[in-house]
Amino acid sequence: MKAKSISLIAMTTFLGMIGASKGEAATTDWGSFHKTDQYITLTKGTYNIYKNKSFTVSSTTHKYYKKTLNIKGYYNHKNGSRYYSLYNNKNQWIGYVNSGSGKTTTSPWGYKLEGNKPIDTGNGNYSIYKNKSWDKSATGQNYKGKLIRVYGYYNHFNGNRYYSMKYSNNWIGYMNAKGSYNKKTHGVYQFALDRANQVAKRYGATINSTYRKGDLDYYGTGHGNGLAIDLTVGTAKKVNDSVWKKNQAIQNYIVSNYDYSTEYTITNNVAKGSFWNEPNYLNVSKTSDIFKDPTQGHVNHICWHFKKPQEIFKF
Repeated sequence: MKAKSISLIAMTTFLGMIGASKGEAATTDWGSFHKTDQYITLTKGTYNIYKNKSFTVSSTTHKYYKKTLNIKGYYNHKNGSRYYSLYNNKNQWIGYVNSGSGKTTTSPWGYKLEGNKPIDTGNGNYSIYKNKSWDKSATGQNYKGKLIRVYGYYNHFNGNRYYSMKYSNNWIGYMNAKGSYNKKTHGVYQFALDRANQVAKRYGATINSTYRKGDLDYYGTGHGNGLAIDLTVGTAKKVNDSVWKKNQAIQNYIVSNYDYSTEYTITNNVAKGSFWNEPNYLNVSKTSDIFKDPTQGHVNHICWHFKKPQEIFKF
């Protein structure tokens, strides 16, 4: 009887552990803390940031979107997800976030972000670095007035943004973005022309450039809506012929693959009346509205409009 009493006491204690409070269970589900020293650039803005292990939301990653934060440790949760413990560059704790919210690295430079634009490096006299160890190779003034192209950038943990730059297709280094300004000359037009060339090569189209010197100072080429480049694909004899279908394929590709642009299809190469009211000029708002019946015998082309450069270059 004495042995049975001991078993009952042991069983009672065990059952009490199973019935632990919700807070204790939540903490246990998180598992052990794994110390580390990494960095994450938050590339997704829709994840919750939690202020405790009960999943109380304090904010979302939208607040820190594309910023680089320090990971001082992580938990491999019972739910199958990993959660990072995040800190800013003032050593202030941000909270816990799911590892799927960004890209990690061991460098405070963070993850390289995509972006391509022409700039001038003459805003002040910032250093240009040949590596991420801050070894100086030149200054912005060395390239002032020249067409420099940005090919990706880093939002560093220190709070600054650094451009990875090329001159004449040769990489020249990293520079603080504060030392530059968006170039509003032929370089901006080249931004649009590069993309038009990519599409033309893909579909065998011909580019009709309408660039005129001075137009870009007003962000336009006579159309009043930023940069404009025409892609010509031939003459459509009737609806659904090979040229008509190619025109449609190009337009669909532009809509699906290029941000910061608005597209117009011109099915009549002679504008009559008010430009914006001309029925043969179609403002594309959705793919189902891309084409009207082409006028037989007229050359078809796509007039590809890009938004104002200050709207294109958001990084």
